[in-house]
Amino acid sequence: MMKRHLHILACLAAASVLALPQGCTSDEALDPDGNPVTGQDEPDDNPDDNPDAPPEEKTYWYKEVTTEPSDWTGEYIITYSSGDELIVLDGFNDKYGTGTDISGELTTEGIPEDIGDRYKATVAVSGSGYTIFVTNVGYIGYSGGGNSLSQNTTGTPDGSTDIWTMSSGLSLSPAGSPDRFLRWNTSSPRFACYKETATTCLPVTLFKKEGSSTGDTPGPDDPDGNPDDNPDDNPDDNPGTQPGTGANTNGWLKNWEVPKADVALEEGAPYSKTVTESLSGGFAYVCDCSNSEQLVVTHTFTYEGRRIRNYTMLFDASKRAALWVAYGMHKGGWPDNDTGRLDNWTYDPAIPSDWQSEGCTSNYHKGHQCASNDRQVNSTANRQTFYYSNQTPQWQTSFNDGVWNQLENAVQNNAPSGRDTLYVVTGPLYGNSMTEKDDGGKVVPIPSGYWKCLMLCSFDSEGNMIDAEGIGYHFPRNEAYSGKYQQYATTIDEVEKLCGFDLFANVPQELQDKAESTSGNPLSR
Repeated sequence: MMKRHLHILACLAAASVLALPQGCTSDEALDPDGNPVTGQDEPDDNPDDNPDAPPEEKTYWYKEVTTEPSDWTGEYIITYSSGDELIVLDGFNDKYGTGTDISGELTTEGIPEDIGDRYKATVAVSGSGYTIFVTNVGYIGYSGGGNSLSQNTTGTPDGSTDIWTMSSGLSLSPAGSPDRFLRWNTSSPRFACYKETATTCLPVTLFKKEGSSTGDTPGPDDPDGNPDDNPDDNPDDNPGTQPGTGANTNGWLKNWEVPKADVALEEGAPYSKTVTESLSGGFAYVCDCSNSEQLVVTHTFTYEGRRIRNYTMLFDASKRAALWVAYGMHKGGWPDNDTGRLDNWTYDPAIPSDWQSEGCTSNYHKGHQCASNDRQVNSTANRQTFYYSNQTPQWQTSFNDGVWNQLENAVQNNAPSGRDTLYVVTGPLYGNSMTEKDDGGKVVPIPSGYWKCLMLCSFDSEGNMIDAEGIGYHFPRNEAYSGKYQQYATTIDEVEKLCGFDLFANVPQELQDKAESTSGNPLSR
């Protein structure tokens, strides 16, 4: 007879786990104190796609939670059990969660991964509580209407209804209604929010996804398909592969592709300040620069309980634009979940609003640097690409919608998997004195041209970079173009001469020199 007594999801005001899926590289993820974190199968530490060495075989199971962890983020199934029943939350009907008996799937190891994943509930930190996203349901919550659950299918949790907290007895309660608990109604079979006095409404049980051999709890898969360990639980001050001579030494600047940044930070300080964004799970790290009119900003989002780097930029107040935006492309690190183009332009909360431009609607349109289609992981990742800081005035007809769009599509279509990661750095050029008033009436410098550089990096099973192939693209005019984007290819070295930045500064010097001096073809995979 199975015993299932545990109620679910402790509310702990712990900081979100940091996981920067650089694809699949050995570049260092850093915790908020600036300490590098590594661990077997972490996205940043052990990319794994060596065709000569098959990836490690691991089997994952959903196992009953019997002790309270320090952080409840992760992947679960929510069940009720009594006797021979094991009923899993698997759908939604009007105001209640529906259930299916999967007791026949239970083994001595737990519920097999392929079965549990059908009903997966992803738990993520949100403020001092948690959100719960259930497969085929959406975010579950409580809107204050009797016993009913609420269902949110927008892709973005609602802070007024979709936050859960832990109360006495490890019971999961809606944040706004601590006298109610997520329970299973035995007399009218359904999952809903009931008061503790409801005698036919009994506690639910949580099964957590774990590895059968190591017991570690997977977050988002790293690029080799192996779920990562909790990076904050495995600090490691040995950075492994040494970065190039132009390397940055602070915090979030240690990502492979981030250009050399002239930041004004105390030795060892990872950032100047942090900013909690209004977007669900959005969080920014800001570095002051020696130039008081510049900031280096890294935007992050939360996906499957992990904090993921979206992109890093150098923003310049005098240009009202980012001089470069740097980010990674990888099918596992930043999956394409077909989120869509949310198209809600707004001010970047990490940068003073009077520095930013609201964009132009003349012949120059708001041209993305990190494209909307580059970030289809979830709504927060996509919405961060619609910050005004990520756009510049770009000629629309036959440029933004022409060769520039062709190049963006090629980048998206060639996002690698396994141990390869495609890194992108892009930016405007200013070789004229043209200005225009934007939609908010601010005078905005108009770029004279644009550039985009790509580097495809490969790693061995230990996370060491073993190869790199690069190419640059230079569009010398901010106007209409004919032909194909390939006509504007050049070397990264040539682009560096034009933009004045040391790009891909953290790539090992020998590989960096080779990849930047010759034009490879990272978009031919």
